[in-house]
Amino acid sequence: MTEPSLALAYSTNVHPARGTAALVGEVVPAAGRVRALAGEAAMALDLHLDARTAHAFDEEDGQLDALAEALAAEGLHVASVNAFPLGEFHAPRVKDAVYRPDWSEPERLEATLAAARVLARLLAPGGMGYVSTLTGTYALWPDAAEREAACAGGLAACARALAELGDRTDRRVALALEPEPFTTAERTGEAVRHIDRVRDAAGEAGATLLGLNLDLCHLAVGFEGPKAALDAAGAAGVPILGLHASAAPVVPRPGENKPAIAALGRFDEPRWLHPVYGCDASGRVVLREPDLGLFLDRSPRLMKEIAEARCHFHVPLAWPGDALLGTTRDLTAEALRLALAADEPPRVVAETYTWNALPGAGDLAEGLAAEIRWIRAVLAG
Repeated sequence: MTEPSLALAYSTNVHPARGTAALVGEVVPAAGRVRALAGEAAMALDLHLDARTAHAFDEEDGQLDALAEALAAEGLHVASVNAFPLGEFHAPRVKDAVYRPDWSEPERLEATLAAARVLARLLAPGGMGYVSTLTGTYALWPDAAEREAACAGGLAACARALAELGDRTDRRVALALEPEPFTTAERTGEAVRHIDRVRDAAGEAGATLLGLNLDLCHLAVGFEGPKAALDAAGAAGVPILGLHASAAPVVPRPGENKPAIAALGRFDEPRWLHPVYGCDASGRVVLREPDLGLFLDRSPRLMKEIAEARCHFHVPLAWPGDALLGTTRDLTAEALRLALAADEPPRVVAETYTWNALPGAGDLAEGLAAEIRWIRAVLAG
């Protein structure tokens, strides 16, 4: 009997280039270099498509043909699409705009379906892939509660349309919802209940095309153990379609650890949101801040009961931490091993999209190749 293996990719959301020409002429050759440096004979990509690029590929046959040819020339193929950020993900300031449009807005549905049609045309006949997306909306917006019902409706409409797409094309494209701090579903159990509500409106065929994409940095920041997350999905019969292999920085005893707090401050950058959670000695979450700057502004006196703080900043998997900061990569390794043991292992995507914001970041291709080698070493070990 053949040993199970995990399909491995990296997400191209790490590359700032946008548009069809840039994706074909810049991102694909860069990904080919990553593949070669990682020692992979062939490699999948988790293709990030913003709304504008998804619509352009969907409408321009020639550009999509050029993409397929460029991928083949570099020993690459596309197995999944990241349609979570639909705007300019590498704009100087993104913050909560990363969630716009949310699932209450028709633009999210239209762009996600365009991305799904692009993926379907890149898959082999009879093939299957998935599009990852947010679970609904950003929970801290003042009208978030009013948006929730419309978000469920948008997701259900997408699932129904994906079922129709599969009937037309003989390619099965699923929708993978990604739990994340301060969104509609933060934890796996919440995402499972949310998917159950969407399934009711998605119809029998659409319901089979709803699953999860678990970002392991998100899980770790929320102090959700990998086994608990995988068990929650399995018990509910919700497939885990993808795992984002990622890790978070850790500060032990932040209330009495000024040097570590200062080290964490190096990750406070203006582009993306970096929520911070803290737990007490029992493991109970006692602190939730929506961005790193707010955490850094807290006085040490207000952090006395915190045994450990974790920040949503994707640090390199190949980095073991240092004398001041730890990382959650041991939890990432645990999740990868558990996933490998599953009857149907999910796809694994290395997703250190923050590379260009890392203090002292080196060569991007070398760094991404090191991520892939680290994952392979974990699985081999």
